[in-house]
Parts: sequence; C-alpha cells; structure tokens
Amino acid sequence: MFLKPSIPSGRRAPALATVLLVLAGSAACTEPIPQEWSAPRGADQVMSGFTAYLTHEGRRTLTIGSDSAFLVNDSALIHLKGIDGSFLNERSVVVARIVADSGLFREEPGVLVLWGDVSLFDPTSTFRVETQELVYDAGTNRLRSDSSVMVWEGDVERVGPCFESGPPLDDWTLCSG
Repeated sequence: MFLKPSIPSGRRAPALATVLLVLAGSAACTEPIPQEWSAPRGADQVMSGFTAYLTHEGRRTLTIGSDSAFLVNDSALIHLKGIDGSFLNERSVVVARIVADSGLFREEPGVLVLWGDVSLFDPTSTFRVETQELVYDAGTNRLRSDSSVMVWEGDVERVGPCFESGPPLDDWTLCSG
C-alpha cells in the first residue's frame, strides 16, 4: 500500500513550520559556551547577583557583590566574577571601594582574594590603587598585594612591588623594592 504524502494546511502549517525552525536553529548551535560564562570545575551551585558581608570583631567591614558566584559545597569556596565592594568604618560609612574582574572568597578564615584589573579607591578623594591581585583578610582587617602596584594620590603616581593598608586608606604602605 502506498501512502500519498500530504502537505500540511490550515492550522497545522504554522505549528509544523515553528517546529522545523526550532530544530534547524538548534542543529546550527554547535558553538561551545565561552569559558568566561561557564562555572569553574567542581562548582556545586551557580548564583547570579551574589552579595556577602564580612565582619571584623562583630562589626561589618565589607559588603561585597558580584555578578556571578560559583559555590563549592565541601570546601567553603566561592568563586566570584564581576566584583564590586564597599569597605565600611565603625559608623557604617563607606571609606573605600573596590572593583575587580574575579576573585575567590574563603568563608572559614574570611579571606577574599581578588584578581584581574583590581581597583581600590577612596570615594571622597583622588587616592587610587591599581594592581592585578589584592587580598583582604577580615580577621586582621588588612589589605595587601604582593604583585606590582600603582598608587595615585592626586597628580602623584607611585609604583612598587607590593602594598599594604587598612580599609581606611590613610595608613597605606608601598614597598620600595
């Protein structure tokens, strides 16, 4: 017995056309997901719009936000991307701001390591620090960088191999070599 193929008509034609377009579109999507969009290996949870609060001696010292957060359950590690944070004084006034490409937050010791284009600045002055790596230790309430650092204070630019400061950026030290 030979069946004659039928051409869809009426209300079935748009539905069939939609299905064919979807199938054709999905077959053409062979590009891999860009690495910067994918979670680090071993991430158990992926979050968008992450915010964390770090404290020192019971007082909030840092509010850190990121575009994306990748959590690893068994290790208390949080991988962050697109970081924007504010350091607070004892009256909860912002004393410094920080922006970075990515970072790693270790919950247990309360250490935040930032990588990429890291910029630390005082929102009320012209003081600014730029480096490729910066570490904040909530236990000591100190910031440090062991990679090349550029510091601007007004029109004065200084360069050094390392940097250390507290979040109020008035007690900073730039290594000389």
